[in-house]
Amino acid sequence: MFALAADLFRARDFVVARRVLEDMLAADPTDALAHLNAGRACMETGDYAAAVGHFRAVGTQDRSALTKLGSAALLDQDHETAEQALTAALALYPDDAETQHVYAALMATYLRDDEALVHYRDAQKLRPGWAEPQVGEAFCLLRRGHYREGWAKFEARHGLNGGTMNYHGLPQWDGRRCGTVILRSEMGFGDSLQFFRYIPMVAERVFEVVVETHPFLRRFVEGIPGVSCVIDTGAEPPHADAQISLMSLPHVFDTTVETIPPPVCPSLPPRRSHRGFRVGLCWQGGARINEPAAHATDKRRSISFHTLGPILNVSGVKWVSLQKDGNPLPGPIDGCRDFYDTAALTQTCDAVVTVDSAMVHLAGTVGVPTLLMHRFDTCWRWFAEREDSPWYPSVRIFRQDQLGEWGPVIERVAEAVRGMAGC
Repeated sequence: MFALAADLFRARDFVVARRVLEDMLAADPTDALAHLNAGRACMETGDYAAAVGHFRAVGTQDRSALTKLGSAALLDQDHETAEQALTAALALYPDDAETQHVYAALMATYLRDDEALVHYRDAQKLRPGWAEPQVGEAFCLLRRGHYREGWAKFEARHGLNGGTMNYHGLPQWDGRRCGTVILRSEMGFGDSLQFFRYIPMVAERVFEVVVETHPFLRRFVEGIPGVSCVIDTGAEPPHADAQISLMSLPHVFDTTVETIPPPVCPSLPPRRSHRGFRVGLCWQGGARINEPAAHATDKRRSISFHTLGPILNVSGVKWVSLQKDGNPLPGPIDGCRDFYDTAALTQTCDAVVTVDSAMVHLAGTVGVPTLLMHRFDTCWRWFAEREDSPWYPSVRIFRQDQLGEWGPVIERVAEAVRGMAGC
């Protein structure tokens, strides 16, 4: 049955592989190798709590089990288990690159970036060329405002999961003047919205700018000055001289905290007058359930609607839902076809309250006063301690004081909304 499980792993059918391995464990619950591989299958499908159980059952019978236990517990937000396992693993296997890397990720979660950097760099020394710790190092550097060094390290992300920078054989644009350049969206909607601001700067140096992006962003980006053509992600590109990811443009333009260009917004329909103080609300990001690690991040950044009572109970406010999926507040958002429509709706708000999703980028780009409810283990783009954002002058940041604790954030945001509404 191990051979069958191995075949299923190679075929990336982790659900069935887990079933096979758990059948083996039903016959022999002490089979350490079956536990180890069942834990791996659980990790691949995002069931981190089950993975913790399997790796814990292995104990020290396998060199990698303690590190995998710490990694699974960290993704499951069981920080106590993660710290215990990873501290033990680091003491036993200081020469193991994966252990150094995962321990660094734990330190980064605690915002102990100086310690995280030491271990990310040790992981790179032990396994030269490995992309993951380079990207982890980049995130720590960017979060601390060390932009030049951080952007350079961030280029290692192209090697994640065995990827490359190859795009139809076109060379990567290096900032020089040329004919046609294709700018490619990367990662999530918010990442694209954040870096569309570089399009006019590129247009000053090239003859034509083609943007490859998600269909939901097409109409939004078509209205940005400097765009010659927009194609959908995955479409056959036109003839071009070079290409580059939007997220590589800060490196090309040598962006520092002081030289971040302003956001760029397309022309939107005229803002209609309205009665009352309108506040847009978004409490969840994209779940991305098919990407387990991204889904784990989403669970940390998103908030249950039912915990928002102190905010929703502020008197004198007309709430406008900007939550597209799982929305218990029907309204104009239901008729929004894409991000252009959503930007037009956002523009009608006097303020926006949101978690760290595409909505904070959209509201910040439109220029609406925005209150960002943000997790403790902050995303690099919001820095570690700032309450403002050099990326979006209209954004104020309300951070968790402790991992997972949203209550004080919600109370502070409710008070801020009360003050803005004059209640």
